[in-house]
Amino acid sequence: TEACRRAEDSDAFIEKVRGRDGRLIGLHLLPPQHTAPIPHPKTFVSGYEVLMPTGDKIVLKPDDVVWVRRPHPLDPYLSMTPMEAAGVAIEIEVLAKLYNRNYLLNDGRPGGLLVLKGEIDDDDKSELANRFRGNLGRVGGTSVIASEDGVDYVDTSSNPRDAAYIQMRQITKEEILASFGVPESVIGNAAGRTFSNAAEEVRVFWIETMQPHLELLARAFDELDE
Repeated sequence: TEACRRAEDSDAFIEKVRGRDGRLIGLHLLPPQHTAPIPHPKTFVSGYEVLMPTGDKIVLKPDDVVWVRRPHPLDPYLSMTPMEAAGVAIEIEVLAKLYNRNYLLNDGRPGGLLVLKGEIDDDDKSELANRFRGNLGRVGGTSVIASEDGVDYVDTSSNPRDAAYIQMRQITKEEILASFGVPESVIGNAAGRTFSNAAEEVRVFWIETMQPHLELLARAFDELDE
């Protein structure tokens, strides 16, 4: 059976490299997607399993690996990062960009239904679908069709106004920044803020976000003081 579960990519596993005299001479960053702790009921971790590129698995001693992570509140062998809190907002942001990209690739034409009032065979349906399928090579193209009973077009997509595209992008950006504890002024946008407010946001960022994060990293390396 598998001796361990795969750790999340948010974990960091650092191998201690020792010389012949046993002293620490270097640190190697192990691939997190191929490294996982081996649970132990008494010592918590009995070792670290590493999957090599050849497919072989090696086990490193607990004293030879530094495990850096943000502890998970429910599972001590997993970690939890702001990515989990901001996951939905990040997905919405990606989908919004893909929607806009595909809209432009389609010659700015929304998805819809072309309804001909009358009988039409399958070949003509395919011809009309190809003719009205937009792409960058057919920008500004004009198509002419004839129908005795008339033609209707039904827009089945959501335009940027109905989707509140700009407002949605702003809200998702704020949610992502809030999840990571990063004020907007820190990423270079201080619009709508005074100089003192922007400076205060930077100060709070280093006190409330960076200092706990750096302390977490520093504590993991306390054991290296040999």
